[in-house]
Amino acid sequence: MPSAYHALARALDVRTSELFEPSSPGPVRITDTEKINLMSLRQAISLAITLTGGPRLPDEVGEEPDLARLRSTVAAAARAYHHDRYADMASLLPELIRSARAAVEFHASGPEHAQALGIRSEVLQVAGRYLTQIRVYDLAHMALRDAVVDAVQAGDRLNAASAIIGQAWILLRQGRLDEAEDLAIATADEIEPRFSQATCEHLAAWGWLLLRASAAASRNNKPDLAADMIGLARAAGTAIGAEVIDDLRGWGTFGPLTVELKAIENVMVTGKA
Repeated sequence: MPSAYHALARALDVRTSELFEPSSPGPVRITDTEKINLMSLRQAISLAITLTGGPRLPDEVGEEPDLARLRSTVAAAARAYHHDRYADMASLLPELIRSARAAVEFHASGPEHAQALGIRSEVLQVAGRYLTQIRVYDLAHMALRDAVVDAVQAGDRLNAASAIIGQAWILLRQGRLDEAEDLAIATADEIEPRFSQATCEHLAAWGWLLLRASAAASRNNKPDLAADMIGLARAAGTAIGAEVIDDLRGWGTFGPLTVELKAIENVMVTGKA
């Protein structure tokens, strides 16, 4: 987000998003290398759709997939991402996504179907985070959108919320501040925990949604709302009492320290560091 827009919004006392004017972009030069360096990942995520309304899939069904082993492999890929091993992602993720898709096709019903959907959601979230990090936003959005759908179909609201945390990050990166704020707040409202009964995962997912909303509001020249969201996230961090991490979930690390770091970031964004 160019700082000039935010500074101008503060001077005019308007939302930063009000200053964005749609216009025709200039030509973008894309080299052959840029076209092919993520080819396998593009093929795994953005499937071509046939006249049936669905993707073209192999006619033959393979052997029964080992869901526990597949999820363990996805978790290993997520740890590689969190340890900044980005060079491994483009080679690891395509086959994992295809394996997860094959698992969903093989287990077309029953409890294993929900498990397979959950695994596919998780690997798509890892892909979405990686693609956001390297600024391939459209493909990242596609991966995370599908991750939300899979998690909802599997009946896992926290996993779906995790993917929505990732979506809000993409919207922030794209300057879609109103959408990021609205999406994060609406989802936080839907999963708001009862503190006396909530798990660390539930508190962390809720807290990260509030942090995304706060980040959007601070960049959108809405400092009061940003502060309110930080206050609520601080309550979640205090309830947990320490930093916690889940490699497979979109929030990564959350706790009191994370909240305070984001509060400092907001102050820097508003030009009052």
